[in-house]
Amino acid sequence: MPAPVLAIVDDYQPFLGYLATFLRTRGYEVRPYLSGREIVAAVRSGVMPDLVLLDVTMPGLDGLETLRLLKNAAPALPVIMLSARTQTDTVVDAVRLGAVDYLVKPDDPEGLAEGALEAAVKDALERIEAVKVPMAKIQPMQPAGRNARLDGDVAAAFPTDAKVNDALRRLMRPPGERSE
Repeated sequence: MPAPVLAIVDDYQPFLGYLATFLRTRGYEVRPYLSGREIVAAVRSGVMPDLVLLDVTMPGLDGLETLRLLKNAAPALPVIMLSARTQTDTVVDAVRLGAVDYLVKPDDPEGLAEGALEAAVKDALERIEAVKVPMAKIQPMQPAGRNARLDGDVAAAFPTDAKVNDALRRLMRPPGERSE
């Protein structure tokens, strides 16, 4: 099985190099980008990583605007936001725009933030794999009628979206079926 491809987007070259080296030593294929414009152009041209690690604060196209453009180009592309500090408003905005996680950049001598980053990357990639397997089993939908359903494996892979999953199940219920 090929190594997962991680795109790292950060305007600060020393940190970009450090993070790329750190993740390569953990077995990932890494594609570094120095700006939001570079990663957006790559994704739009069909270069699709498995996961994006995106700096929040960059000149020109900042992390949130880059996230917005990435989600417009590839809605299912998972993105983890990275920042030198925790900014509550930015965290909320990033999650609303579709980021799967928000982490403080690793720079501690004890390596705690590196461990958190590695765990977040593994978690995001495992969630992607958990969805891929059931998605391969889904039969094509018939064009007429409302016969869609929310696959239980997909719902289980994203348990934090329970309210959304419940709402989708209600919407996909065949006409005339009793409401709970």
